Amino acid sequence: MTLLLLAACLGAMLLAAQPSALLSRPELTQIEPALRAEITTALEAKDLPKAEQLLVDAVSKKPASPEMLTLAASIFLADHQPLNAAIAFKKADKLRPLDDANRFSLALAYIALKRGDWARAELLRLSHGQPANPLYQYWLARLDYDDQRFSDAVEKLNKVVAAEPANARAHDNLGLNLEALGRLDEAMASYHEAARLNRAAADPSVWPPLNLGALALRQRNLPEARGALEEALRLDPGSAQAHYRMGILCEQESKPECAVQELRQAAQLDAKYADPWWALARVLRRGGHAAEADRALDEFKKLKAFTKP
Repeated sequence: MTLLLLAACLGAMLLAAQPSALLSRPELTQIEPALRAEITTALEAKDLPKAEQLLVDAVSKKPASPEMLTLAASIFLADHQPLNAAIAFKKADKLRPLDDANRFSLALAYIALKRGDWARAELLRLSHGQPANPLYQYWLARLDYDDQRFSDAVEKLNKVVAAEPANARAHDNLGLNLEALGRLDEAMASYHEAARLNRAAADPSVWPPLNLGALALRQRNLPEARGALEEALRLDPGSAQAHYRMGILCEQESKPECAVQELRQAAQLDAKYADPWWALARVLRRGGHAAEADRALDEFKKLKAFTKP
């Protein structure tokens, strides 16, 4: 499961976490008034664990209703507990088939659990009912990318951008799949469009300029890479991947001090990210700092050993 797919899934979950979204859940109106009042108070206070516990207690005292289970599942999902969310959604599904919104949330829970196969089954079920819905095609394409089914993803994403030409993330993901297929000119065009649309978004993402910068770096277009990566870092100064790419850019620009600073920052921001240590070892060794390079290489090896499947 790629970092990009998980980040997108978490972003969708964060949208669901907004109190207004949870308070507007239709299930809330179908719960007995006293319990509804307590849950509403907890949600208004953004106390998701309290709301969860109220529902868990209520379910344990009497047979659960589908409404209580799907509401609990939605709160679990918003609270970054995808396993509990998936369990509650499946229990509700056995009592009464989930509606499309809840089935889509179940798919997101499966993605967060790194079960793309289960998520695909739910998304296919949804897309069969609404074959023209770009939302389901978009997420199926993201799963295709994760499964290295790049041509399938391109086919789906072309339909998505035709239906939603202002969808920056669809253009960005189209670029990723085109790049994976070696269609670099088309990928660059998609990244440019994604970055343009992203600048006008209410909540711009770091990914369009980061992906644009990474491809420009790969093509040794250093001025374009710098502009895109600087934009990415303005959007998210805490992005380890953006600092890593900037470190590689500094290395290619023959700026070793800048490269070391950026690569150390990337490693500090993400303690499980091995790539910055490998690049740092290379830059340090080239600069004559053999002992520091050896330490960086040791860190890289430790992380690679830790992350082996």
